[in-house]
Amino acid sequence: MCRLGDGIIMLDLRLLLRMKRLLCLLAKWMQPVMKISILLLLGAGLLFAYAFVNVKDELPSFAERFDYRKPKSQCSEILDVKHSMKSCPSSLEKEFLRLKTKAFDLENMIRKMKLQLSKFYSCRGGKEINEELADFASEAVGGCIVDTPDTEPFHVAQSDQITLFGIPIWRPSYHTPRKVIQPWVQAGECWAFKGSTGKIIIDLAKSAMISHVTMEHIPASASLSGTIDSAPKKFSVLGQVKEEFVCIGNFTYNINRPPIQTFSVKRKEMTQSPFKRVLLEIISNWGNPHYTCIYRFKVHGKLFDDTLYN
Repeated sequence: MCRLGDGIIMLDLRLLLRMKRLLCLLAKWMQPVMKISILLLLGAGLLFAYAFVNVKDELPSFAERFDYRKPKSQCSEILDVKHSMKSCPSSLEKEFLRLKTKAFDLENMIRKMKLQLSKFYSCRGGKEINEELADFASEAVGGCIVDTPDTEPFHVAQSDQITLFGIPIWRPSYHTPRKVIQPWVQAGECWAFKGSTGKIIIDLAKSAMISHVTMEHIPASASLSGTIDSAPKKFSVLGQVKEEFVCIGNFTYNINRPPIQTFSVKRKEMTQSPFKRVLLEIISNWGNPHYTCIYRFKVHGKLFDDTLYN
């Protein structure tokens, strides 16, 4: 019996030792978890205290506003809301009248601008053009520059271009012939070539029966020197028929008239013939011996339908 009792005691001791080890391991594992939990609780307590301190001043007004013991005040608030809803249509009417007045003023302003533009766009014979004509030469709709035969571009400064082993690989677009068929905003956004004569071949976006052409340049007031002697003076427009160019018309740009001048083609047989490629030839300028500037050249007319023609 003594041996049996000793065996039971030894088993209990072993179990107690194992339980002690398990409790130690559990305590080690729980220690960081408890630290994190305590930190979270402290943070939550601080946030709650901060919120309570900042919000407690607003709580009385909030409670007073919705106090069930004050039915009269609630009724008055409801009446105020109804009154504001009743007055809402009148305020909307006032806003509508204000917007209508602004729209009327804007319409008058647009009419004045159209009147000024109609005076701005003028023909060679003094007729006014009341609306913008479609431009078949514009790069935005598919026009492109083909060549500049017998024409040397004006000198491009070395600092304005990027070279690789002395070979130019990039030049600014405002010095290229493409500016002739692109819109311009300020002085200097043009294509300049040496001398007073030059040629540029343009492929139109679509085949067209040409009725008008437009030449643009800056006014003298926008020039740094106060003069625009580099503007084109006499120029011709030719259309390609098979392998050669035929003259569509000869025109004169007048620097004493509006900066954008539209010219009508006088020869009826030319207005009834379709052209896909045109040649702009500058014959003279207004006195500049070094270079000539073209800001914009446009070609107007009617779209030629190949299927109808066939």
